[in-house]
Amino acid sequence: MENNVGFFIKKHRLEQNLSQESLCNGICVVSYLSKIENNLVNAHHEIIEKLFSTLGIPYLSSENSSEERQLFHDYFEAHNFGADTQVLACEILKKGNTFLYSHLWGWYQLFLAYEKICDIHKNKTPYPEELTMLERHKSQLSTSQRYALYLAKGHFTMDNVQKIIILKQTELYASCGENSVTIAKAYLDNGNYQESLSYCTKSYYYGCEEGNLHVMYHSSLIQGSCYAQLYKVDLMKKYYQRALNLCRNHPKESNWVIYYNMGATLLQMKEYHESKTYLHLAQTYGENVRDPFNHFLLHHKLSILYYSIQDKENGRLYANKAKDDIDRISCENLIRICTHMVDMISYWEHDDYQKNDCYMTLVEELYDEIKENLFHGLARFHKEFYIDALTYRRRYKEALMLSQEQ
Repeated sequence: MENNVGFFIKKHRLEQNLSQESLCNGICVVSYLSKIENNLVNAHHEIIEKLFSTLGIPYLSSENSSEERQLFHDYFEAHNFGADTQVLACEILKKGNTFLYSHLWGWYQLFLAYEKICDIHKNKTPYPEELTMLERHKSQLSTSQRYALYLAKGHFTMDNVQKIIILKQTELYASCGENSVTIAKAYLDNGNYQESLSYCTKSYYYGCEEGNLHVMYHSSLIQGSCYAQLYKVDLMKKYYQRALNLCRNHPKESNWVIYYNMGATLLQMKEYHESKTYLHLAQTYGENVRDPFNHFLLHHKLSILYYSIQDKENGRLYANKAKDDIDRISCENLIRICTHMVDMISYWEHDDYQKNDCYMTLVEELYDEIKENLFHGLARFHKEFYIDALTYRRRYKEALMLSQEQ
């Protein structure tokens, strides 16, 4: 689509309900216009300009768009390297109408979709119409545009299995750190830890070759998270430390993620003293964390920690902080799940909470909710409470089956 002016001529001709004969009258013969529209010939620029003039469209030709092309190159490269894209995005948006009628139309649609990626986890963004439009014209896209299309589609696909299938399509068009680390994260979220580790190795190699610190950091972070889920504490610490070393000049939110993950893993392993150290380290970086759900998760884990060591006063303190965090979450589905997570903890105020049938019902429903809607690691964390409740009721067969569930 980068040089396929014929696509745009046909697109706008059909939108204006013009026949080929009407459009090319006095410019060229119908058969030649047909070849132009199907990208079978490289027509002289004077013919192209006359066709667009007849369509009443100010067309930006490839000969006069080197500056605009560089804007898109710089934007997607910044996205790849984890750099700030705000200034470049503003420049592109200023020229938006120009791109709608140019050979850069495809890149502009991809840009609009990429700008929506940051809103995905707020559950405010539906599947972008720009991607739907590009899919309809996929045969007209260049190799690099198809790569960007599948990468964006992967970001907007909520089902993890389908996400992996889509993201792996990017490998048909490029092998690099960006897509490898994105696939590694998808495998992690789906609980496929060995596959994720394999892609982490690959993405870290590509990151080194490309000089892409952003990819190297995230591949190390994902690797540490995989070993956390596999309860290999020494390897978890090794790769999280490597991530910390790589993000020394990154926003301090990176430190929060690492310390939170380490604390949550050690909490699940009932290593309460060490868990407490890391969770409070994460808390020191809390002011750098923007997502209220992340604040909720930290306060939720701290509440569980203190109830687990019989410190109910601090347990209540952090449970109340978690409740306050829920008020700042905008997604209704997430609000419901978080409320149930806090409700579960509230039962722990009573020493005989395991006897309460309502508690049993809640932990079962909560596990199913998290498993269906959130990431695999959080579901695995809550599975332990479900197993404990089943075991208390001597439902050993169900508890065993649940413990073996991947």
